[in-house]
Amino acid sequence: MNTTARILGILSLPAALALTTLPAQADESYSGSRASDDKPTGLYFGGHYGRFSNDSDDFDENNDFYDVVIGGLITPYFGIEGGYSDFGKLKGDFAEADLTGYSLAGLIRLPIGNSVGIYAKGGQFWWRSDINVEALGQRYATDIKGNEPFYGVGMDFFITRNFSVDVEYLRYQVDLSDSSLPDAIDDYETEIDTAKVGAKFYF
Repeated sequence: MNTTARILGILSLPAALALTTLPAQADESYSGSRASDDKPTGLYFGGHYGRFSNDSDDFDENNDFYDVVIGGLITPYFGIEGGYSDFGKLKGDFAEADLTGYSLAGLIRLPIGNSVGIYAKGGQFWWRSDINVEALGQRYATDIKGNEPFYGVGMDFFITRNFSVDVEYLRYQVDLSDSSLPDAIDDYETEIDTAKVGAKFYF
């Protein structure tokens, strides 16, 4: 079993527990703050912490990362979200890269009762990387920028009308190609799989 599968297995435990308890407690959770048939909408901000797995030929690294997000559920079924993600360092045999970026995504959500929802998320990731490569007895350093799509799925659990927790799995594609690097190493491409937990505050 690879690292990403183990991470998802661990993160699925709170999701399974919430599915068995939150729907039955939905009315109590929202008592005094929303109608029983009211589903969540509104602006929110929040953040996540998790692990990413990168298993390309160029980089092989599992590490922690975090993000912060701001967005809104326009309806209980559709939302828009922007975010900032910091992946720290990607490491390989000959290269090391810092990776951060901004994202903008659309979100399609399927409510399950008043307190739980599953959703799909997809959008664009604008990233920046300071990459250092050591090859042929020389060291090369360059600053690379790019943008690629990303996508994934998640599940949210509303504890109160204004507070939710969620779990997400997202995949990013990052192309670290740059003509200033030597020909043999100028085409670093990697897929980054992420598993994370977080919280959002609605207002």
